[in-house]
Formats: sequence, structure tokens, C-alpha cells
Amino acid sequence: MLKFLPFLVSLLLILNVKTISAQPAHKSQSSEIHGIIFNEDYQPVNDAHIILQYPSRNDVSDKKGRFELGPLDAGTYTIRIEHVSYQTLELKKVKVKSGRIAVLDTIFLSTGIYQSENVIITATRTGQKLSELIPIVSMVDRREIERRNSQTSAEALREESGIFIQKTNHGGGSAIIRGLSSNQILILVDGIRLNNSTYRLGNHQYLTTVDNNMLARIEVVHGPLSVMHGSDALGGTINLVTESPQFSEGANQINYNFSNRYATADQAKTVHAGINYITSKLVFQSGFSYKNYGDLRQGTTNISNKLKTAIPGNTQKPSAFTAYDFNGKIIYTPGEKQKLIAAYQQSRQDDVPRFDKYAYNGFNKWFYTPQKRDLLYGVYENKNKLGFINSFRSTFSYHRQQEGREKQKLPQSSLTKELDDVATLGFMFQAQSTYKTHLLHYGLDLYLDQVQSSAQIIDSTKTSQATRGRFPDGARYNSLGIFLEDEYHFSKAWQLDAGIRYSVFNTAFTISQDAVQNSYQKQFRALTGSIGLMFKPNMWSSFSSNFAQGFRAPNLSDLTKFGESKGAVFEVPNLAVKPEEALSLDLNYKVNLPKLKMVAAVYYMRISDLLISAPDLYKGKPKIISGTDTLNIKSKQNAGEAFITGFEWSLRYGFAPGFNFRSNLAYTYGENKTARDPVGGIPPFFGLAGLSWQKQDLFLETYTRFAMEQPRLSKDDLDDPRIPPGGTPGWFTLNMRVEYEISPSIKVNFAIENILDQLYREHGSGINSPGRNFIFGLKIKG
Repeated sequence: MLKFLPFLVSLLLILNVKTISAQPAHKSQSSEIHGIIFNEDYQPVNDAHIILQYPSRNDVSDKKGRFELGPLDAGTYTIRIEHVSYQTLELKKVKVKSGRIAVLDTIFLSTGIYQSENVIITATRTGQKLSELIPIVSMVDRREIERRNSQTSAEALREESGIFIQKTNHGGGSAIIRGLSSNQILILVDGIRLNNSTYRLGNHQYLTTVDNNMLARIEVVHGPLSVMHGSDALGGTINLVTESPQFSEGANQINYNFSNRYATADQAKTVHAGINYITSKLVFQSGFSYKNYGDLRQGTTNISNKLKTAIPGNTQKPSAFTAYDFNGKIIYTPGEKQKLIAAYQQSRQDDVPRFDKYAYNGFNKWFYTPQKRDLLYGVYENKNKLGFINSFRSTFSYHRQQEGREKQKLPQSSLTKELDDVATLGFMFQAQSTYKTHLLHYGLDLYLDQVQSSAQIIDSTKTSQATRGRFPDGARYNSLGIFLEDEYHFSKAWQLDAGIRYSVFNTAFTISQDAVQNSYQKQFRALTGSIGLMFKPNMWSSFSSNFAQGFRAPNLSDLTKFGESKGAVFEVPNLAVKPEEALSLDLNYKVNLPKLKMVAAVYYMRISDLLISAPDLYKGKPKIISGTDTLNIKSKQNAGEAFITGFEWSLRYGFAPGFNFRSNLAYTYGENKTARDPVGGIPPFFGLAGLSWQKQDLFLETYTRFAMEQPRLSKDDLDDPRIPPGGTPGWFTLNMRVEYEISPSIKVNFAIENILDQLYREHGSGINSPGRNFIFGLKIKG
């Protein structure tokens, strides 16, 4: 079935095109709707969103308030107009005659901020409302990021339905979605891939290298999204979208913001400052963050021997580290509905201890240092209609990520320094077109990785260069993808999405063994597809199903990694690994009312050639001596066929004025059918329930997070010292938070997490979670 899905999608797309081209010649001529939007002071309104749901059409008003919708058939339509600074306006029974332009030149928006429906860009690469999307999507906006006042971008997601956050160390933060994690989850920054060809299958810290202080929102699409974004998007896709201030409609402005955070469990001190210069055609934005985290204190009640480590006391030492982040962005409009964007992001983390190596393997020293990320990109965006194209966006990017490791087993042992340096050039083009009731999204993306990898061994008398680093030095890894998705509204109640993507991956590297240089080249190709169907019986609910194929090409970490892994494991290359393929079916139900929002989803995913870490031989032996340790040899291997199934559920209900109840639950079950073994790393049943109250400038909330015991462990899990024998114990925490807006420019936060000071650990984590934690926050803006 995996092989036939792309051809089925192709056939649907071709049939749609043939249906379009086969319209009879006497069909009525196309029409359009033009309009101008004003505010109550008769000033034109810029950046208003004009939405026609059926057929799907949308536009954004220009500086003169003008917009255009079309082409359309003759008929009667309903138009919705939204703007963050005005009340939503709905124009009903707008009549359009055949071959004519209907002109609406007296549209006025009333002042008053409204709660608009979230607009998501990750699922289709262009902005669409949550209610119009077939997949399940989580979104954490800027207000919620500030309210949660989390330590990192990863921890800002841990209250979302179906998203489990694992932490190997205090600086870690790896998302697990639908039982998959690490390089089976695609991470994007402003739509640009964070994943590169060295991202490992084991949980990692890369999500935390994106500063949460610069984010406008975090979007998470649950399930495969390989058609739109290519390899790695198996369990889900996370897009971290940075802030982009709007142009000024009047005088030039200078805005500033300052925030700080202090937490008692690790004596964490975070400071962020930003400044914006805004004119009618130019925006300059910059921000800087400094973060200092101390050693983390664990809980002291509900003590479990399973969670005790070799580190004495309640302070998990060493776990302290520092981090620095900088971001800058320039936005310029060269003409109506056009943008040029130039942006730079920098992240630095110094001396980040990998705590599990101290706690379970007795290391004298094990640091990630340096941990560096630099992203430079430029964007040209045009929302003017250019023939068949409604809008398009092109992006050039340069992304450099460096990960260093310093390891020393005993004080008298030699010190090993490793450094992996990956430079990625990227180009993306995406466009949107409409024809009748079809909305087409199409484009291409290209990424070129250049990898430098080295290792040094330093002892008391000399420094020597190791034979090779973790990856082949000078390796290249390139990927190219071309995609097309058709969003077809064949009635007001029914929507069909069909997509197809062709991807090709090429890698070249040299491996040295026994003084012999062997050069290799590998290529992987994939044709992937997806089909989704949505039925909306009314304006506030929908039933949907998504049938999607996922694909992950083996990267350099899968093919060529040579070095220590978790516990007493040493990984060696395996050039025979094949791509992972997945076929996923979702059944979803969504409710979107002003006082009630609910999402329920069940899913089943079948994975072919699942990659796992399994026992292997190196130079004919199953073990290797590394210093004073004897390590088991493993490599990445295709383990056959597996399945993952489960459900996700979330609810938000405003049951009385100012009062809201929220809850979410998630359960995942995975089985490797070939090996008759559980799929590794599956989180337990987990969830959240909370009650909040808000009146004017004051917000109060109390909530509980919990996870059940996870006794189902794979053979690879059993080799992981971070997972206690018999599985990770269940846990729950009680928490509360307060937010008070002293004035429009000053806001304070206070929270107590883990009020009962429970000793607990998120499943698969290498460090116990914080004990009772008092968190203070202050935000000033002007």
C-alpha cells in the first residue's frame, strides 16, 4: 500500500485538472470582488485578512485598504474580515454577476480587540486557520509563552496535548510526538530546517538552542508531514516562528521590551532585552538574552529508590550552564503586498554537563561545549496576483551548527575533545494559486550540508589527533524536494486535500579504517503522498480523516556514526541501512465554539524498516575497550515492521464568566512486529488538568500534570541506564501561576511548580525533574 499511495494522489490531482479543463465552453465568465476597508476615522486599514471560505479565497488589504478576491463564479457569497486591532466583520449575501467586478467601497471596521482564530503556516506553508486544517495542530502563542514563563522553548510545549518532553540533562529538551522523537521529528525555525544530517536518533537538546524570548508562537503538526516538508517529519513537525512587528500606519516608532526570570530550583537567572524601530516601510528588530542556570535540585518527597543516582544529596551536580542568544531582523516593503526580510539568529551554550554520564557511568567530566548555532536568512514575499500565482515566497538560508564534546572518565585519564561542525545552505520556493474551488500549494526546497568532524586526545604529555571524529570529516549530504498539494472544496461542507512530493538525497563521504581510505556515495529517493478529507456539518465542528505517508532517509548519524552513545554503548557505522517509511491514518473530531474548544484524535501508524540501535560487531568483536570501560558494540539497523497507535484529546471550556477549565490526555502503544518487542522510547499515558480565572488584569491558574508508570520497555530501553529497572514510576505534580498586569507596560508573573516537592522523572530523561520551584517573572515594554 505504501508504494501505491503516491500514484493514487497523482491520479486524483490529474483528475482534478482534467475536470477543470473539461468545463463546457458556455460556462459563465469569471468574476471578482474588490473592496476598500476603512476604520471609524475614515483611514484605510492595512493588513486586514479578507477570507472567503467557499470557494477558498483570501487576501490581505494593502496600505490603501484595498483587496481583491477572485476568480469567482456568479453567485452570492459571505466575506469575513479580520484584523488584530478591530472587531471581526462578516458581510453576508454579497452578490456577484457573471463576468463583472463587485465593488465594496464602504467597508468600515469598528475598534475593539477581538480573539481571532489562530492562523497556522506549518501545515500548508501558507497561513490557514486551525479550523480549515485536516491534521491535528497545537499552537502556543506569544501570550501563552509569556504566561508559562518556561525555561526553554522545549518546556513551553510540555502542557500541550500529545507532546512529551524528555531531558537527558538540564540543558536538554527533546519532543516526543506519537511515540517518535529525535530525528523522527522535524524542527523548523521560521520554516527553515533545524534538522541537519548529523541529528541523532537518541534524544537531544537542539530545540533548546532556539530562544523562547524571540518567538511569536510555536506550531506543532501531529503525525507525518513529509509531503510538505520532506524527510524526518514522521511523528510530527515543530515550527518555531519568530516575532515580526507590523509596519507603522502613522509616525515612526521606537519600541523596547525587557524581561527577566528567576527560579529557585536551580537558581536560574534569565534576562532579555529587545528594541524595535518601526516606520511605514521599514522595521528593525533586535534582542539579546542571557541565561545562567545553576545545579538543579530534585524533589524530596515520595522518594523512590528507582530514581536514586550515584550523585549524593538532592542537588544534581553538575548540571549548571550558561547560554547567550541574539537575534536581529530587518523587514522592508518595496511595494504593495511585498516584503523583504533579512534575519540573523545566534545561540551559544557553554559547558553543558551531560548529567547522566556522571550519575550512571562515573565520568569525571562530560560537557557539551561549545554548543553553537548561527542562522542567516533572506526572504522575498509577494502577495500580489501574478497571472496564475496568487502569492509566493522565496527563502535563502545559511545555517551553521557546532556541537563539541569534552569527555574524561577519571581525573588521571586522557581528555577527549570532539567537534562536529555542519554548515547548511538552503533555498525554498513556495507559491499558492487558485482555480475554481481548488487551492494549490506547491514549491521546492534544497539543502546542502557540509560536515567537518574531528577529535583530539589530550593527556599529561601530548595532544594527538584521533583517526576520525564522530562523522567522516568532509562529508556532504544534499537533499532536494518538489511538492504539490491541492485543497479542493467540492461543497460548503466537504473538503479534500491531496498532496504529492518527490525527494532525492545524495551523500558522499570517506571512511578510514586500518590506514585505508574508502570513499562511498549513497542515494535515496522517495515519492510520498497524502490524502485528507474533512466534513463540516456546521460552522463550529468538523470530522476529518488523514491518510499520510511519512519518509525518513538515513542521515550521516545513521550511516556513519563512530563513538559512544547512551550507557555502556559504542556505535559503529552501518552503510546498509535503508529509509524508514510510515503510513498513518488519523480520525479526528474538532469543536470550535467561543466557550468550548475540543479536539479528539485516534491514529494508527505502520512503520516499515524502523531504525533502531541494535547489537553489532566491530572488527569481529561484540565489545570494545575505551579507556577503563568495556562498551557494547551497536549500530543503527532496520528492525522490520512496527506499528504505533494511540489517541490525543484536549478540552478548553469556559463554564462561567472569567472561569476556564482545560484538560488533555494522550496514550501511545507501539510494537515491533518483526522483533516481537515494544517500540523503544514510547512515553506512558500522560496528561494535564487545570482551572483558571481571569478578571481584567489578573490571571490565576492551578493545574496538575501527571504520567502513569511505563513498564513496557524495548530491548534497547533495557540498555538505557536513564530508565530504571522495571520502568519509570508514575508521578503527578500540583502547580499554580499568577499573572498581573500592573499597567499596559508592566506585567509580573509568579508560579509555584511541583508544590508537593515530589521526586519524579519524565520517562527516558537522564536527570530528575525540579523539586518545589518558585518562579518569578517581570516584563516591561514601551
